[in-house]
Amino acid sequence: MSAFGGLGGTIGGRCARSYTSYVLEARHLLVGIRKLVYVALRQDWIEIDPTAAVEWRPAYSGWKAWSREAMTQFENRWPLGTAARTC
Repeated sequence: MSAFGGLGGTIGGRCARSYTSYVLEARHLLVGIRKLVYVALRQDWIEIDPTAAVEWRPAYSGWKAWSREAMTQFENRWPLGTAARTC
């Protein structure tokens, strides 16, 4: 039996490991768990916050610039006036 009462490592029918590959999903999972922990702390079900030291931010090295070939391919695919080129 797992620590979550027999859920078998799934959260909402999805494997908990799948959240690690998507930054926003990982953050949403952490926020949800922290909300549950907050309630558990207020109800005196637990004494410490196990998520206090957990950070969700991945290593970030900045945006990569497009190559000239990629820019030309984008401009040929999306002419001026299309939704992709409005910004």
